[in-house]
Amino acid sequence: MKKLKALRPFIPLCTALFLGACTGASESPNGSAGQSNAGSTATMLPYGNVAYVLDNNLLKIIDLEAVPPVLEQAISLDAPETLYISNDYLYIGGENGVDIFNLEDPVNPVKASTYEHMRACDPIIVDDDIGYVTLRSGFSDRCRLAGPNRLEIVDMSDPELPELINTFTMTNPYGLAKTDTHLAVCEEAFGLTLLNVDDPLAVSETVSYSDINCFDLIYNDGVLIATASDGIYQFSATSQFLELLSAIPVGDAVEPAIEEMN
Repeated sequence: MKKLKALRPFIPLCTALFLGACTGASESPNGSAGQSNAGSTATMLPYGNVAYVLDNNLLKIIDLEAVPPVLEQAISLDAPETLYISNDYLYIGGENGVDIFNLEDPVNPVKASTYEHMRACDPIIVDDDIGYVTLRSGFSDRCRLAGPNRLEIVDMSDPELPELINTFTMTNPYGLAKTDTHLAVCEEAFGLTLLNVDDPLAVSETVSYSDINCFDLIYNDGVLIATASDGIYQFSATSQFLELLSAIPVGDAVEPAIEEMN
C-alpha cells in the first residue's frame, strides 16, 4: 500500500472550486434519484433545469433554460454554508443546523424541516437514509466558531423528521464522502480518516492517513478524489486501504513523494 508524504502547503482557489461550487449534481428530477456527485462543501448545484446557489445568507434559484439564465427567487436562510442533494431533497448545511427542502417543484422548493445542532461549521452528505454531518471549530481559518468537533449520524428516512442516531468525536472534521465500504472524512492538518459506519451505533476508526492534508472529497465508482493543501489526488478506495492513482500538484511543480506502507 502507498502513503503520501506531505508536500508544501498551498490552498488555491482552483482546487477549492474543483470539488466545491463548480461540481454538478444529478441530471434531472424526472426519472432521477436526484443525488449529488459534488464535493460535500459545494455552494452551487445544478438540478434538472435549475441551479441552486448560495450567496451569503440567500439560496438563489436560477432558471437555466432561460437565455440568459434568470433568477427565479431567493430564499433567506440562517448562515448557510454547503449544499447537497439526495433522493430529490436539498440539504443545506449551516452554522446552526441543516435546512431540508423538498424539490418536487425545483423552482419552488418547500421546506420540509430543520435538523438543529450546536453552533459549528458543517458540511452534510446523505447516503440512502443516513445523513452524515461534520461539526468543527477552532483549528483553522475556515471556521472560527466554538462548537464541537465531531461527526453526527442522522436518520433521514423521513426528511420531515430527522433524528440523531449517534455522535463520534473527531479532531477537526471537514469535507466527507461515503465510499462503498467506509465513510471518508477530511480533518485538514490532521489527515484523512476512514470510518467504519456499518453499524451507526458503533462507529469506529479503521485507518488514518496523517499525511493527506485534505479538505473535501468526491467518491465515484471506486475512486476517491481529494482536494488537499498541495493539490488534487485520486485514490483507489475499494477497501479499507487507499492506493494512490494520480496527483496534480498545485504551486511549485513538485513530484509527490510516496512510500510503501508497512
